Amino acid sequence: MCASERTWREPPCSVGVAPLLTFAERKMTNFFLWALAGCAAGWIGFAVMGFNRKRGLLTSIIIGMAGGLVGGNLLAPMLSTGIAVNPSDFNPFPLVIAFAFAAACLIVSSMVHKRFGF
Repeated sequence: MCASERTWREPPCSVGVAPLLTFAERKMTNFFLWALAGCAAGWIGFAVMGFNRKRGLLTSIIIGMAGGLVGGNLLAPMLSTGIAVNPSDFNPFPLVIAFAFAAACLIVSSMVHKRFGF
């Protein structure tokens, strides 16, 4: 029974299954994935490439995480291929952009540290 057929004692009928995650939770999942991609870029940049070796692993991870958040949240929507049908759904392109921007931030920060010492 639905809408006009149900009586006041019956619960409302559900059409389909409720989504597993709400819009806000999916958006937070995207932020978490962008931050995680940035942290991975920071760790790889420190361990493999030797970026920010004098400043330490934590600095590389923080720079990578900030770059991942900026890349996924600000840079990916500017590129037309990063737009999904539903903006809160997972799309691998912004994740790749977040990782690449985090790597770029690590490279720039390493260059600035080598050049100016801070």
